[in-house]
Amino acid sequence: MGLRRRLGHRVFQGSMRLLIRLRERYRHLPVPALAIPGDVTEALAVRGGELVESRGLAARVQPGRVFENPASYEDLFCRGGEPLPCVLPADHLAPDGWLTHAGYYPAYFNLYRRCSEGLASVRMLEIGVRTGYQCAVFARACGRRAPSLFVGIDPNLYVREGMLLASRTCRALKEELPRFEYAFIEGYSWENIVQRSAECSGPFDLVHIDGDHSLAGKLVDLAFARRLCAPGGLVLVDDFDHHTAVSEAVRRAFACGWYTEFLYLPTLRGLAVIKP
Repeated sequence: MGLRRRLGHRVFQGSMRLLIRLRERYRHLPVPALAIPGDVTEALAVRGGELVESRGLAARVQPGRVFENPASYEDLFCRGGEPLPCVLPADHLAPDGWLTHAGYYPAYFNLYRRCSEGLASVRMLEIGVRTGYQCAVFARACGRRAPSLFVGIDPNLYVREGMLLASRTCRALKEELPRFEYAFIEGYSWENIVQRSAECSGPFDLVHIDGDHSLAGKLVDLAFARRLCAPGGLVLVDDFDHHTAVSEAVRRAFACGWYTEFLYLPTLRGLAVIKP
């Protein structure tokens, strides 16, 4: 028995070393080419126009209420006095202080609550999960009010083990929010298999876009998001002021008629709230 146990242990160790090598090799594979569908090709050829804010959308969102009574960092990202798994110590050192800034995640918290009022259930899709900050904010904003589902798409390469941290975050939150559900799809948002997987969980009341920040990549996500929006659903585009390609993509999406209503929120990095 002792010999067999030692042999089994060696086989196990060898299997684990092989798994680790394969995993590291996979992480260094080339990024799959961005798949650009026909409607995005057309959008790349047009000029973005002026964006006019929608009075109806402003009345629904009420921007002033989005920025009042901001939730604290502890309310959003701590449980039992300890940070949730999504919190990385290095994120506290960001020059613009985005992790604790009152005009960033606290504004999202209030926005999620505003947009989910009156809904029997709430579904949210996020493109670009990182470690799960937005899913924590969404869960805390909506999880006590109604059955809530968060679906996240991410290639799991931007932050090492980011999807694992996001999953642990959601698992911890579900212990206090039993009506909160979650699922993660590992891959790029332009891949057919990823899009089909997301479609199975939709349509969504909220779609948050924070993935590829190139012009073509953002247009792909905007085209994808409008297909997954539930009637009356909203698409939230982060970094509107932070990356020129983001604002230009939104302008081109409107020039192509993909979206009908626009509202700008002056969050830390600027947020476009748009409606198909």
